[in-house]
Amino acid sequence: WTQRIKAVYGKNGIVGAAWALDAIHRDIIFRRFKMFPHLNLFGVPQSGKNQLAGSLQALFGLPQPPIGLENATKAAMTRLISVIRNGVVWFDEYKNDVDRWIVELLKGFADGTSRRKGDANMEMRTVSTPVNSAAIISGQHQLTLDIAMFSRTISLNFSQTTFTEAERQALRELKDIEETGALTHIAAQVHTHRQLFLDKFSNEFEFVRTDF
Repeated sequence: WTQRIKAVYGKNGIVGAAWALDAIHRDIIFRRFKMFPHLNLFGVPQSGKNQLAGSLQALFGLPQPPIGLENATKAAMTRLISVIRNGVVWFDEYKNDVDRWIVELLKGFADGTSRRKGDANMEMRTVSTPVNSAAIISGQHQLTLDIAMFSRTISLNFSQTTFTEAERQALRELKDIEETGALTHIAAQVHTHRQLFLDKFSNEFEFVRTDF
């Protein structure tokens, strides 16, 4: 799978695949850092952003259509980020002129917070929808509207718009596999190592960070 991802998407595919595999253990990583970064796919149209987003979603089932941020609602965004646990959700059509509440909501998702609302059954109490999933944000703009938002993302730039026939064939073959739903076995196999990941992640992360 990673060989095919690399063949189709190059370096962006390598980073995207690593991020998606981390999303399988999002809750463990979040507990360590109190944050889980978004994956930001930005660049010109027809450059492969959406194809990569769909490929990463395919680890968790048949790829689902994204929520378009131009017409998004707070309720739809928070519902999606809460009902999928340790998976990947996708928000598309990001632009730096989006409503400010969208930026604040996305920023909160990385920090594990979402919108708060009053509890109709109890006075003086608010409830917050939990954040359970990792998120992809895609669009033509880099996330420069808010530096705090930028610091909560891993950003991948897409600029190539012309592809060889061999590259197009590699994409077709990958998409044919994804459409069967068969790639979920990869996430399932990674999940069988959850206890090992829980036991080893913090120390291994510090070791690698020190090495870098």
